[in-house]
Amino acid sequence: MTHRKARPTTKGALGQTGFFSVIRARRSVRKFLEKAIPGATVRKLWCPPSKKKYKADFLAEAPVILVVCVDSSRAHGRHFETGLIASAYLLLSVSALGLGSTFLTAYNVRKPAQAKELKKILHIPAPFVPISILPVGYPDEKPRSKKLRVLRDILHYDAF
Repeated sequence: MTHRKARPTTKGALGQTGFFSVIRARRSVRKFLEKAIPGATVRKLWCPPSKKKYKADFLAEAPVILVVCVDSSRAHGRHFETGLIASAYLLLSVSALGLGSTFLTAYNVRKPAQAKELKKILHIPAPFVPISILPVGYPDEKPRSKKLRVLRDILHYDAF
């Protein structure tokens, strides 16, 4: 029996656009059209659970503003990391659906009052900690591509 190495692919659930195309094309969007996002589209936004358990909860409001909140009692001391990973997946989901967003910090170690105030305004119960705020909408701007550093200049093998 001949064994072949698996080849990386950019095709998959995203079809022709591919996962890597979504990553390369994703931009922060700060201007949105005054156009409602259907609830079915909001429910398509997704991030994978850690260890098959969702440790992050999400608040949504129209126009859609997602607040990523992590249950600190279930995050094993990694609520900040868990929330950031969930936020990253949500940003990719937003882009894959043709919507725009940007990452706003809700949790700042140097400014704990910021998260406390957000919890108060949104009635976020203990032990949930707000980590990020993601405004979502149909883009009213086309952010230009950033000039990226050449991969060979930033990718290091075995040592920096």
